[in-house]
Amino acid sequence: MRCLEITTKLLKLPKLFAEFDDNFEAGRIGKAMEKYRNIQSEMTEIIELADLNQVLIRDRIAKQLGLNWLGKFHEGLAFGTNDESYLLVSSQGEIIKDFRDQPITGVGKFRQGSAWIHTSFEMEEWIGTSRTDNYQLIDREGEPISERFRYLDEDSDPPYLVSPLESGRLTFLDSDGKTSQYYLIATPFRDDRAWVAETINDNFKLIDTSGNVITEDILENVSPFSEGISIVDTGSFDDRGRSIWAAVSTDGSKVEFTLPFNPESINPPHNGICQIVFSEQDSEYLYGELVGAEMRILGGIEADFDSPTGFKTFEEAEDFSEGLALVESVNLSADYTGNYYKYFINRNGFPALNHFRAFIDARSFSDGMAAVRPIDPETNMTDSWIYIDTSGKPAVLDSDGRPKVFANAWSFADGVAKVADLEDGAYTDYYIDKNGKRLFGQSGRGGKDRNGN
Repeated sequence: MRCLEITTKLLKLPKLFAEFDDNFEAGRIGKAMEKYRNIQSEMTEIIELADLNQVLIRDRIAKQLGLNWLGKFHEGLAFGTNDESYLLVSSQGEIIKDFRDQPITGVGKFRQGSAWIHTSFEMEEWIGTSRTDNYQLIDREGEPISERFRYLDEDSDPPYLVSPLESGRLTFLDSDGKTSQYYLIATPFRDDRAWVAETINDNFKLIDTSGNVITEDILENVSPFSEGISIVDTGSFDDRGRSIWAAVSTDGSKVEFTLPFNPESINPPHNGICQIVFSEQDSEYLYGELVGAEMRILGGIEADFDSPTGFKTFEEAEDFSEGLALVESVNLSADYTGNYYKYFINRNGFPALNHFRAFIDARSFSDGMAAVRPIDPETNMTDSWIYIDTSGKPAVLDSDGRPKVFANAWSFADGVAKVADLEDGAYTDYYIDKNGKRLFGQSGRGGKDRNGN
């Protein structure tokens, strides 16, 4: 275990913070920033060591209990699976509950004493067999504490945005299993803020997690918050016929802006960059950065007069993650003319990575790594996946220092990633740590917490 290393680094932090304060108050800004970077570096290493510790604990408990998969512990509890069912497991290695009698297909992490589970039932009706999917909250003993819902936003903390089984309306579910009032339109809570409207004729209200109204405005459409900002369509136009958009802060204040073209939607920022959807049907995506009252198009100097936007667009585009965004485009370079390839762009909107540039397939960066299928220069195809770091260098290596190759690979989360290998003519899924060490594996049923871990 790495407990001694973590303790040693934690003991260094008070001195570094004191040195930062002394230099800042004395006007030695350069020295203060140097101490600040030292603090950031130490805290990053502490988090990485803590994640590694938890990975080792998960691996040990999973093997002791004969589990194929064990998720990350939150509030001392985690979900795992064996060949037959999902189980609720404590960080002491005790099985709290075996869900053998429930057709669970997904689970969330424990937050504020409860977690959601997703189940799927097959029902015989006069028209044939139908499938019913629903969500429910359980407590720390694995017992249900809420009614069932046909929809629950899986990516938020409580209160969750949910839709009851017998209603098309929306409400919010707290960690105790209690719901609030109902709305016709609502966004999930992000940054402790959500947009709601009770009827089609109501203005959108911005509320906090207690239901207090922060602001109310006439808006065409809204988006969930991210990094303290929600991008909304005001429904108004300037004198040139351009849509007027607004960036709304969590306190309800807003900054209005326009673009040289009228997009279908603008997503809230990730890593400070907004994904712009010009046409989802025609697969035309761009990126922009909000600077003051201006949305600057990334790679804006790269004009494309064949595009109705006047700018280069991408056929596929993911949100920025760890300073890079995964995109797909044709004609990336003369070598790849006529083919679609995926690659990463930087915050300037241009291709990034020094070692690998384009890929047959790839997944976004997470935990400092991305799973990619590189292009074979001889065949322009490959079936193998490897992991790279944010500079493009191979990140998971074998004993000879070469990139470790997998039949399939998924994103890292909390220091663990799922991979697949072809063994004895059949694909086997298992999990690895950041060094490529094989952890618990999926010999049968397998599990997931919606992050693949």
